[in-house]
This record gives sequence, structure tokens and C-alpha cells, in this order.
Amino acid sequence: MSLPVSETWHIALFESFCIPPQVPLPGLFDNVLANKLAPYRNFRHVIYHSYGFELDWKRLAERVAQAPAVFQSFRDVVMRFLQSLD
Repeated sequence: MSLPVSETWHIALFESFCIPPQVPLPGLFDNVLANKLAPYRNFRHVIYHSYGFELDWKRLAERVAQAPAVFQSFRDVVMRFLQSLD
């Protein structure tokens, strides 16, 4: 498998690890976790492209509050995968 090269390569790469997996990559992220991670990927896009004036501060505060739990879920999935490689 080759790495995606389009302008949306990062989205394609992430989706390659979602369930159902795209061979030969492992399916790491189910729909629930993928949906929880999506707002953070969108936020990265807004910040990267300097759309700061479009920030919804109430929604941003909600995402900040949810970040530790979402990160823990992400970390758990990745750690289980890495442990399965042993």
C-alpha cells in the first residue's frame, strides 16, 4: 500500500485505520471513536489555515473538556494494538 498523496492525505490515512480496515492496515478506530476524533481533526484544519476568527468559543470549551477522555480512548486503542505486536 502506498501513502495517500492528495490534499486530503491525512484524512485518507486516518480512514485507512478505521473499521472496517483497508488491507493491509489494521482496523484500529471504530465508528464511535472515529466520530469523537473528527472534531479535533477539524479544529486542526481551522487553526492550520488561520480561520481563528471563525472559532465557536462555546464549542471549543466543550471540546477542551472532552479532550482527556477522547485522548484516553485513542491511547487505549493504540496501546492494545502495539501490545498485540509482541
